[in-house]
Amino acid sequence: MKDDPFDVLAMAYEKMFESVAKGLHNAEKESGEVLHELIGKAKDEVVELEEVSREDAEKLSTYVKRDLSEAVSHMSVTGQELKDWLGFETTLLETEF
Repeated sequence: MKDDPFDVLAMAYEKMFESVAKGLHNAEKESGEVLHELIGKAKDEVVELEEVSREDAEKLSTYVKRDLSEAVSHMSVTGQELKDWLGFETTLLETEF
């Protein structure tokens, strides 16, 4: 039985997000440049592993950027540090999957 396309995309998104979150959590500094590099690497990885098409990976990378941008906005309101939040998200993803 073939995998549900939605499930495949959701799993690829989660993998990309977790990869970027871990990279940012371990980065010495948080910057837009680092973020774009990490998203690019995560996108290339899911394509190389043939998990999704390049077109779908492009869309997913847009969603990851959007979601991280929303997280940064939330952090600026709450005063929480992005690395702390991403650490929590990474832990949450690891325990759920």
